[in-house]
Amino acid sequence: MPTRQIDIESYADYKQDSRIPVVGNLERDMQRPGKSKYASSPISWDQTTEMARVLAQQIRSARVSVEMVVAVARGGWIPARLLAEALGIRDMASIGIKYAEPERHTLSAYSIPSLLPSVNTILLVDDVLESGRSVRWAAEHFVDLGKRVVTAALLVTDDSRLSPDFCFQRVSSVPVMPWDRMGEL
Repeated sequence: MPTRQIDIESYADYKQDSRIPVVGNLERDMQRPGKSKYASSPISWDQTTEMARVLAQQIRSARVSVEMVVAVARGGWIPARLLAEALGIRDMASIGIKYAEPERHTLSAYSIPSLLPSVNTILLVDDVLESGRSVRWAAEHFVDLGKRVVTAALLVTDDSRLSPDFCFQRVSSVPVMPWDRMGEL
């Protein structure tokens, strides 16, 4: 399969130019208590599972029907698995996206999943949206395939240029997730 590349600089405003169908209401669904405790300290496994539980409740409350969960590698793997379990979704896949050059202007996929033809709606999951670029790339890829895409992230930084359909909380900086500390074991 040929590699699909997007020049990131060609997207002036992700939020206004979004082709992603909006299901949730980020302003309503997201907790915004001011300064987040998650930006300043490492996040525990218990906190991670609680975030996923709350996200699953948000998705169920919005009556979103999802047939497959797709994780954005690598950070999205664990949150995607937790959400799939909480939502009772058995079909899962992963999409791997990386920057094509050191300047970080162009994204390309190194692993693209084959989706079942019967799958119409996917839940695309990442752990933390720093810029939102990789989730946007993946979402556009699946929309181009005729799929309906619902996006979710545990946390979204203030620098993210993409607002997912569902997230637990907005943070001022990228926190340390439990799987980021595994090298310390």
